[in-house]
Amino acid sequence: MLEVGAPSFVWGMVRKIVGALREYAGGRLTLARLRDATQGRVRLTLPLAEPERLVLWDVEYPIAWDVSWSGPNRHQRTRETEESRSLWGRTQVLRTIRSES
Repeated sequence: MLEVGAPSFVWGMVRKIVGALREYAGGRLTLARLRDATQGRVRLTLPLAEPERLVLWDVEYPIAWDVSWSGPNRHQRTRETEESRSLWGRTQVLRTIRSES
């Protein structure tokens, strides 16, 4: 288990950290090379860890976060209507296929 905390993150940062540690544990990356990369002396191209096993546990904001939600906006309602129609169409196709077999 690895817990990572920081004031901010860049896209894929945790997946890169986990990927680097896996490469080190697998003997494909030396500690000296990993140290050089963390100090900015070399740039490594490493595989990213798969996101499925990574869990975001907590997010803390240094400001008060008061949000009042008044329901879906126009764009959200449009998207919901489009998805509903699409699912209805798929359901009809599946019913037709099922009744023919």
